[in-house]
Amino acid sequence: MLTKLTINGYRGIQNLELNDFGRVNVFVGKNGVGKTSVLEAIALVASGSPEEHKRFGYYRGITDPQEILRTLFFQGSIDWPITLTFELEHHKGSLGVTESEITHAPRDPADVGDGNNISVTHRYDIEDNNWTIESSGN
Repeated sequence: MLTKLTINGYRGIQNLELNDFGRVNVFVGKNGVGKTSVLEAIALVASGSPEEHKRFGYYRGITDPQEILRTLFFQGSIDWPITLTFELEHHKGSLGVTESEITHAPRDPADVGDGNNISVTHRYDIEDNNWTIESSGN
């Protein structure tokens, strides 16, 4: 179960930290305050897939992959990288997004002291409209 989520630079959210999630969570607020963005951020960290963000664009009627990626950034500025960090009951991780790559770095808390990190980077080639995947870790 998700216990903590920190969102930096994602869509309309400059900086937000949410704690103490329960089994059921309800987000209430006026239109345009970020409820859907919080749910999308949760979906992104849960999936760990660069394909997940494409679905969000398609829901909004956007089909151009570069434009879909741009809509994820705070105020549409690719100069503001996105960082989503999360904690589960027995797991921590992060997802970082820049104009050309999405990095998903799940970590087992037991491995942090040993320096064991696993990182998966999905790089987007704008010219080829193609994703490549690189893994690293020890």
